[in-house]
Amino acid sequence: MTERLRFSHAQEGGVRYIRDSQNPADRKWSLPGRVPPGETLTEDYALISRILDPATGHFAVLARGLFPYGTRAAAEFLTDPEHLEEARQRLPGDWRGRNIQIVISTQVVGENSGQPRVVAVHLW
Repeated sequence: MTERLRFSHAQEGGVRYIRDSQNPADRKWSLPGRVPPGETLTEDYALISRILDPATGHFAVLARGLFPYGTRAAAEFLTDPEHLEEARQRLPGDWRGRNIQIVISTQVVGENSGQPRVVAVHLW
């Protein structure tokens, strides 16, 4: 559902990343596709998309990290009013009826995701 949008999940070779169609060569939100045994991730990224479904006339919300840590951070982001307010402050006044994509990052602490941070927002 997000493949043709500005931001989407992608994998190329041994790298997972959030692709930016406006900067297709950029891999700033990337991680190795596999974590070697004995090593751990220190960060993860997630993509949150709110897209109007023309068939139903309702918005669909999709949230997924590159790894489970990012997915957990996205869920925390979507259910915490303070995090939603952080994103809202980056949006123009007419955002309510528009499609939105938010890229977040999170630090990985042990086996848990840290605080989600907004790194990019796109509306159309």
